[in-house]
Amino acid sequence: MKKSNFFDKIVEYKISDNYRLFALPDFITKIQNGAGSANIKYFNDRIYEIAELDIEYPQKRSLLVTMIVIPREIYAELSGNPYGQSINGSYNPFDKIFRTALYIDEQSFENWIFERLAILHELSHVVHGAFFSLELREGFAEMLPFYILDLEKEYPEHARKIADLLPEEILTIKEVRQRGYNPPNVVKENLPISLRPAYIATYLLMRGILQRLTKEFGGDKIVALNRMLTKFAEFSVLAKRMELKDEMIWRFAGLDAGEDYRTLQLEAQAEIVELAKELPLPSYT
Repeated sequence: MKKSNFFDKIVEYKISDNYRLFALPDFITKIQNGAGSANIKYFNDRIYEIAELDIEYPQKRSLLVTMIVIPREIYAELSGNPYGQSINGSYNPFDKIFRTALYIDEQSFENWIFERLAILHELSHVVHGAFFSLELREGFAEMLPFYILDLEKEYPEHARKIADLLPEEILTIKEVRQRGYNPPNVVKENLPISLRPAYIATYLLMRGILQRLTKEFGGDKIVALNRMLTKFAEFSVLAKRMELKDEMIWRFAGLDAGEDYRTLQLEAQAEIVELAKELPLPSYT
């Protein structure tokens, strides 16, 4: 099947008020007969975790996750996922507000066992896609589950990995820009996404910004999150250019003269260091 033919043929199938599928008619029939039922429930439960947060979406919309189920033979072409299977975020042609959809291949939809953190990461892209698309969006997709949903406590290997890093081992944002998120040497190590250096570096930056905002708003993470999303949405030029203007982020995050991104990263790390002291020893070494 050709890429152009696929989007002409798929149809919508509603799962819940927050979750809908698009797939080929024959695959919708399979779903109606029970295919992928376990994953549908699992995805719906994860979507509910995000939906129940009091995030103020544009035009007073409620969260709506669009999942596009694709035959595996054209999945890599349509999704941009070089591995040719699994799930990832990409352009949503069916919604002008939630501009990121989740693309998944048919076999994975039916049979794959997905980790909670991985799905929450992808759903976080749907969230920020309603507001902005910036080069450090992977940091946001890590920050929402680990900081807002407090998953840091459930993944002690992640907290310990960050707590044990020396300052010089945390990538600068310039280094992330130069190396990318998944250079060949990092992919070869086969570490989970959340333990890869660029994801940690951008997570710490986004968390550092939100920690400062949370203090500003009396410890309320959701109020701080809404402030962050609204402010980033105002950076329309940045969203178009897919980059952050350092001086704007510095001012927004309340950095003083002489401070930079590193300050925010180290502030986030310091809070994780204290958290890690209370967690059980992780299996990660």
